[in-house]
Amino acid sequence: MLDGLRPAVRPDADSRRVFESQLRLAKTEWFTAEEIERYQLAHLKNLALFAARNIPFWRASIAAEPIEQAATLDQALSALPILSRAALRDNLAVLRATDLPAPHQAAGERTSSGSTGMVVAVTTSNVMLTWQDALAFRTQLWAGRDLQRRIALIRKYPKGMAEYPAGLAQPDWAPPSVFPFATGPAFHLTTSSTSVAEQWEWLERISPSYLMTYPSIVRALAERAAAEGKQPAPLRGITTVGEVVDPELRELAVRHLDAPIYDVYSSEETGTMALQCPDCSAYHVQAEALILEVLDRDGRPCRPGDTGRVVVTPLFNYAMPLLRYELGDFALVGEPCLCGRALPVLERIMGRRRNMLTLPDGRTFWPSFSARRLQKIVPIREHQFRQTAPLVIEALLVTEAPVSAAQECAMRDIVNAGLPVRFDVRIHRLDAIPRPVSGKYEEFVSLMEPLPVV
Repeated sequence: MLDGLRPAVRPDADSRRVFESQLRLAKTEWFTAEEIERYQLAHLKNLALFAARNIPFWRASIAAEPIEQAATLDQALSALPILSRAALRDNLAVLRATDLPAPHQAAGERTSSGSTGMVVAVTTSNVMLTWQDALAFRTQLWAGRDLQRRIALIRKYPKGMAEYPAGLAQPDWAPPSVFPFATGPAFHLTTSSTSVAEQWEWLERISPSYLMTYPSIVRALAERAAAEGKQPAPLRGITTVGEVVDPELRELAVRHLDAPIYDVYSSEETGTMALQCPDCSAYHVQAEALILEVLDRDGRPCRPGDTGRVVVTPLFNYAMPLLRYELGDFALVGEPCLCGRALPVLERIMGRRRNMLTLPDGRTFWPSFSARRLQKIVPIREHQFRQTAPLVIEALLVTEAPVSAAQECAMRDIVNAGLPVRFDVRIHRLDAIPRPVSGKYEEFVSLMEPLPVV
């Protein structure tokens, strides 16, 4: 695909440099596991030694000698403590670099969405942003997008920006730092003040080929498409960000919107962490830009088939090195991918610790509530489940009609069929389910006191 794009690259030096960086990524994605480890070890040593010698927080936390002497990536990582989200929040001033090595320069801040209830602001660098631009380009290549077609983006934007009915139209998908050639137009609409009906009408009007949005928006559009027997636009593909994608949603998108989902795993603090494989629904860690560990309760690397907590080290943010930063996410480690890429594999992103249901004996697991089966009982426009006590789940439902006592009983049985023990399922019908400030939707939230890491 890159060869086909070469003639369209603008003739200026910056555009050629952006394109050449993508050509290098097209080679590194086929690195062997041994080549990836050598690459990551070299960059981790450079970053960690800079942090140990120049940044107050890390100077007090790590020693340079074990890092210098590390012969393997595991040895280098074991010389570094895990940085918790709370530690990041409480030590911002002493985590920032004041004197960066060339060519690194501070380039502003990126603030987390606060979906965990804890907002953190991370200083970023020009080199880090360049990597994010390159991965944004790779995202569209791996997704197989025709960059000359129209794309629609329905996301949270600042107040007053991309408002309905006009939204915001731009001539290209992204700035030249991402795509060094002309693309088709991009259309933006905010989620902050738009209903599903308005989003639907807007999509009908602009008729895009691609949609980038949150999984919860895809679900709402798919459910409306099922009810109306038509699609809002002739979509060829959907890119999702910011929330968890489950197999059921992938099926809904294909069945009712005629568009497969391509998912991106990212965070404001660390940037793009994993992209869905071009050939399957598994995720490849973007190992050229960061180290991503999935650890069990004892801090050991998880094996394929195991779920653990995600710990990330961006390799190129010298402005605020985040060494072994624990995001609060959980992921399921996958087997090596049949596509042949040796980039580490995540089979599925599970969500945050607050998305885990807790049993009375302290065990935790990822619940499934069979939303499709609930739809057969009563048409549901929005739903959210909340654990408020050891054996209590509140089901918040936005329905198209009142819910009878018999329907409530049937829905309770469906919910409990997916749980290991029987819960008291309390159903509440609402006009709307408020979204948090972050704009992100969570199908299940535990409101109980957090438990130790599992």
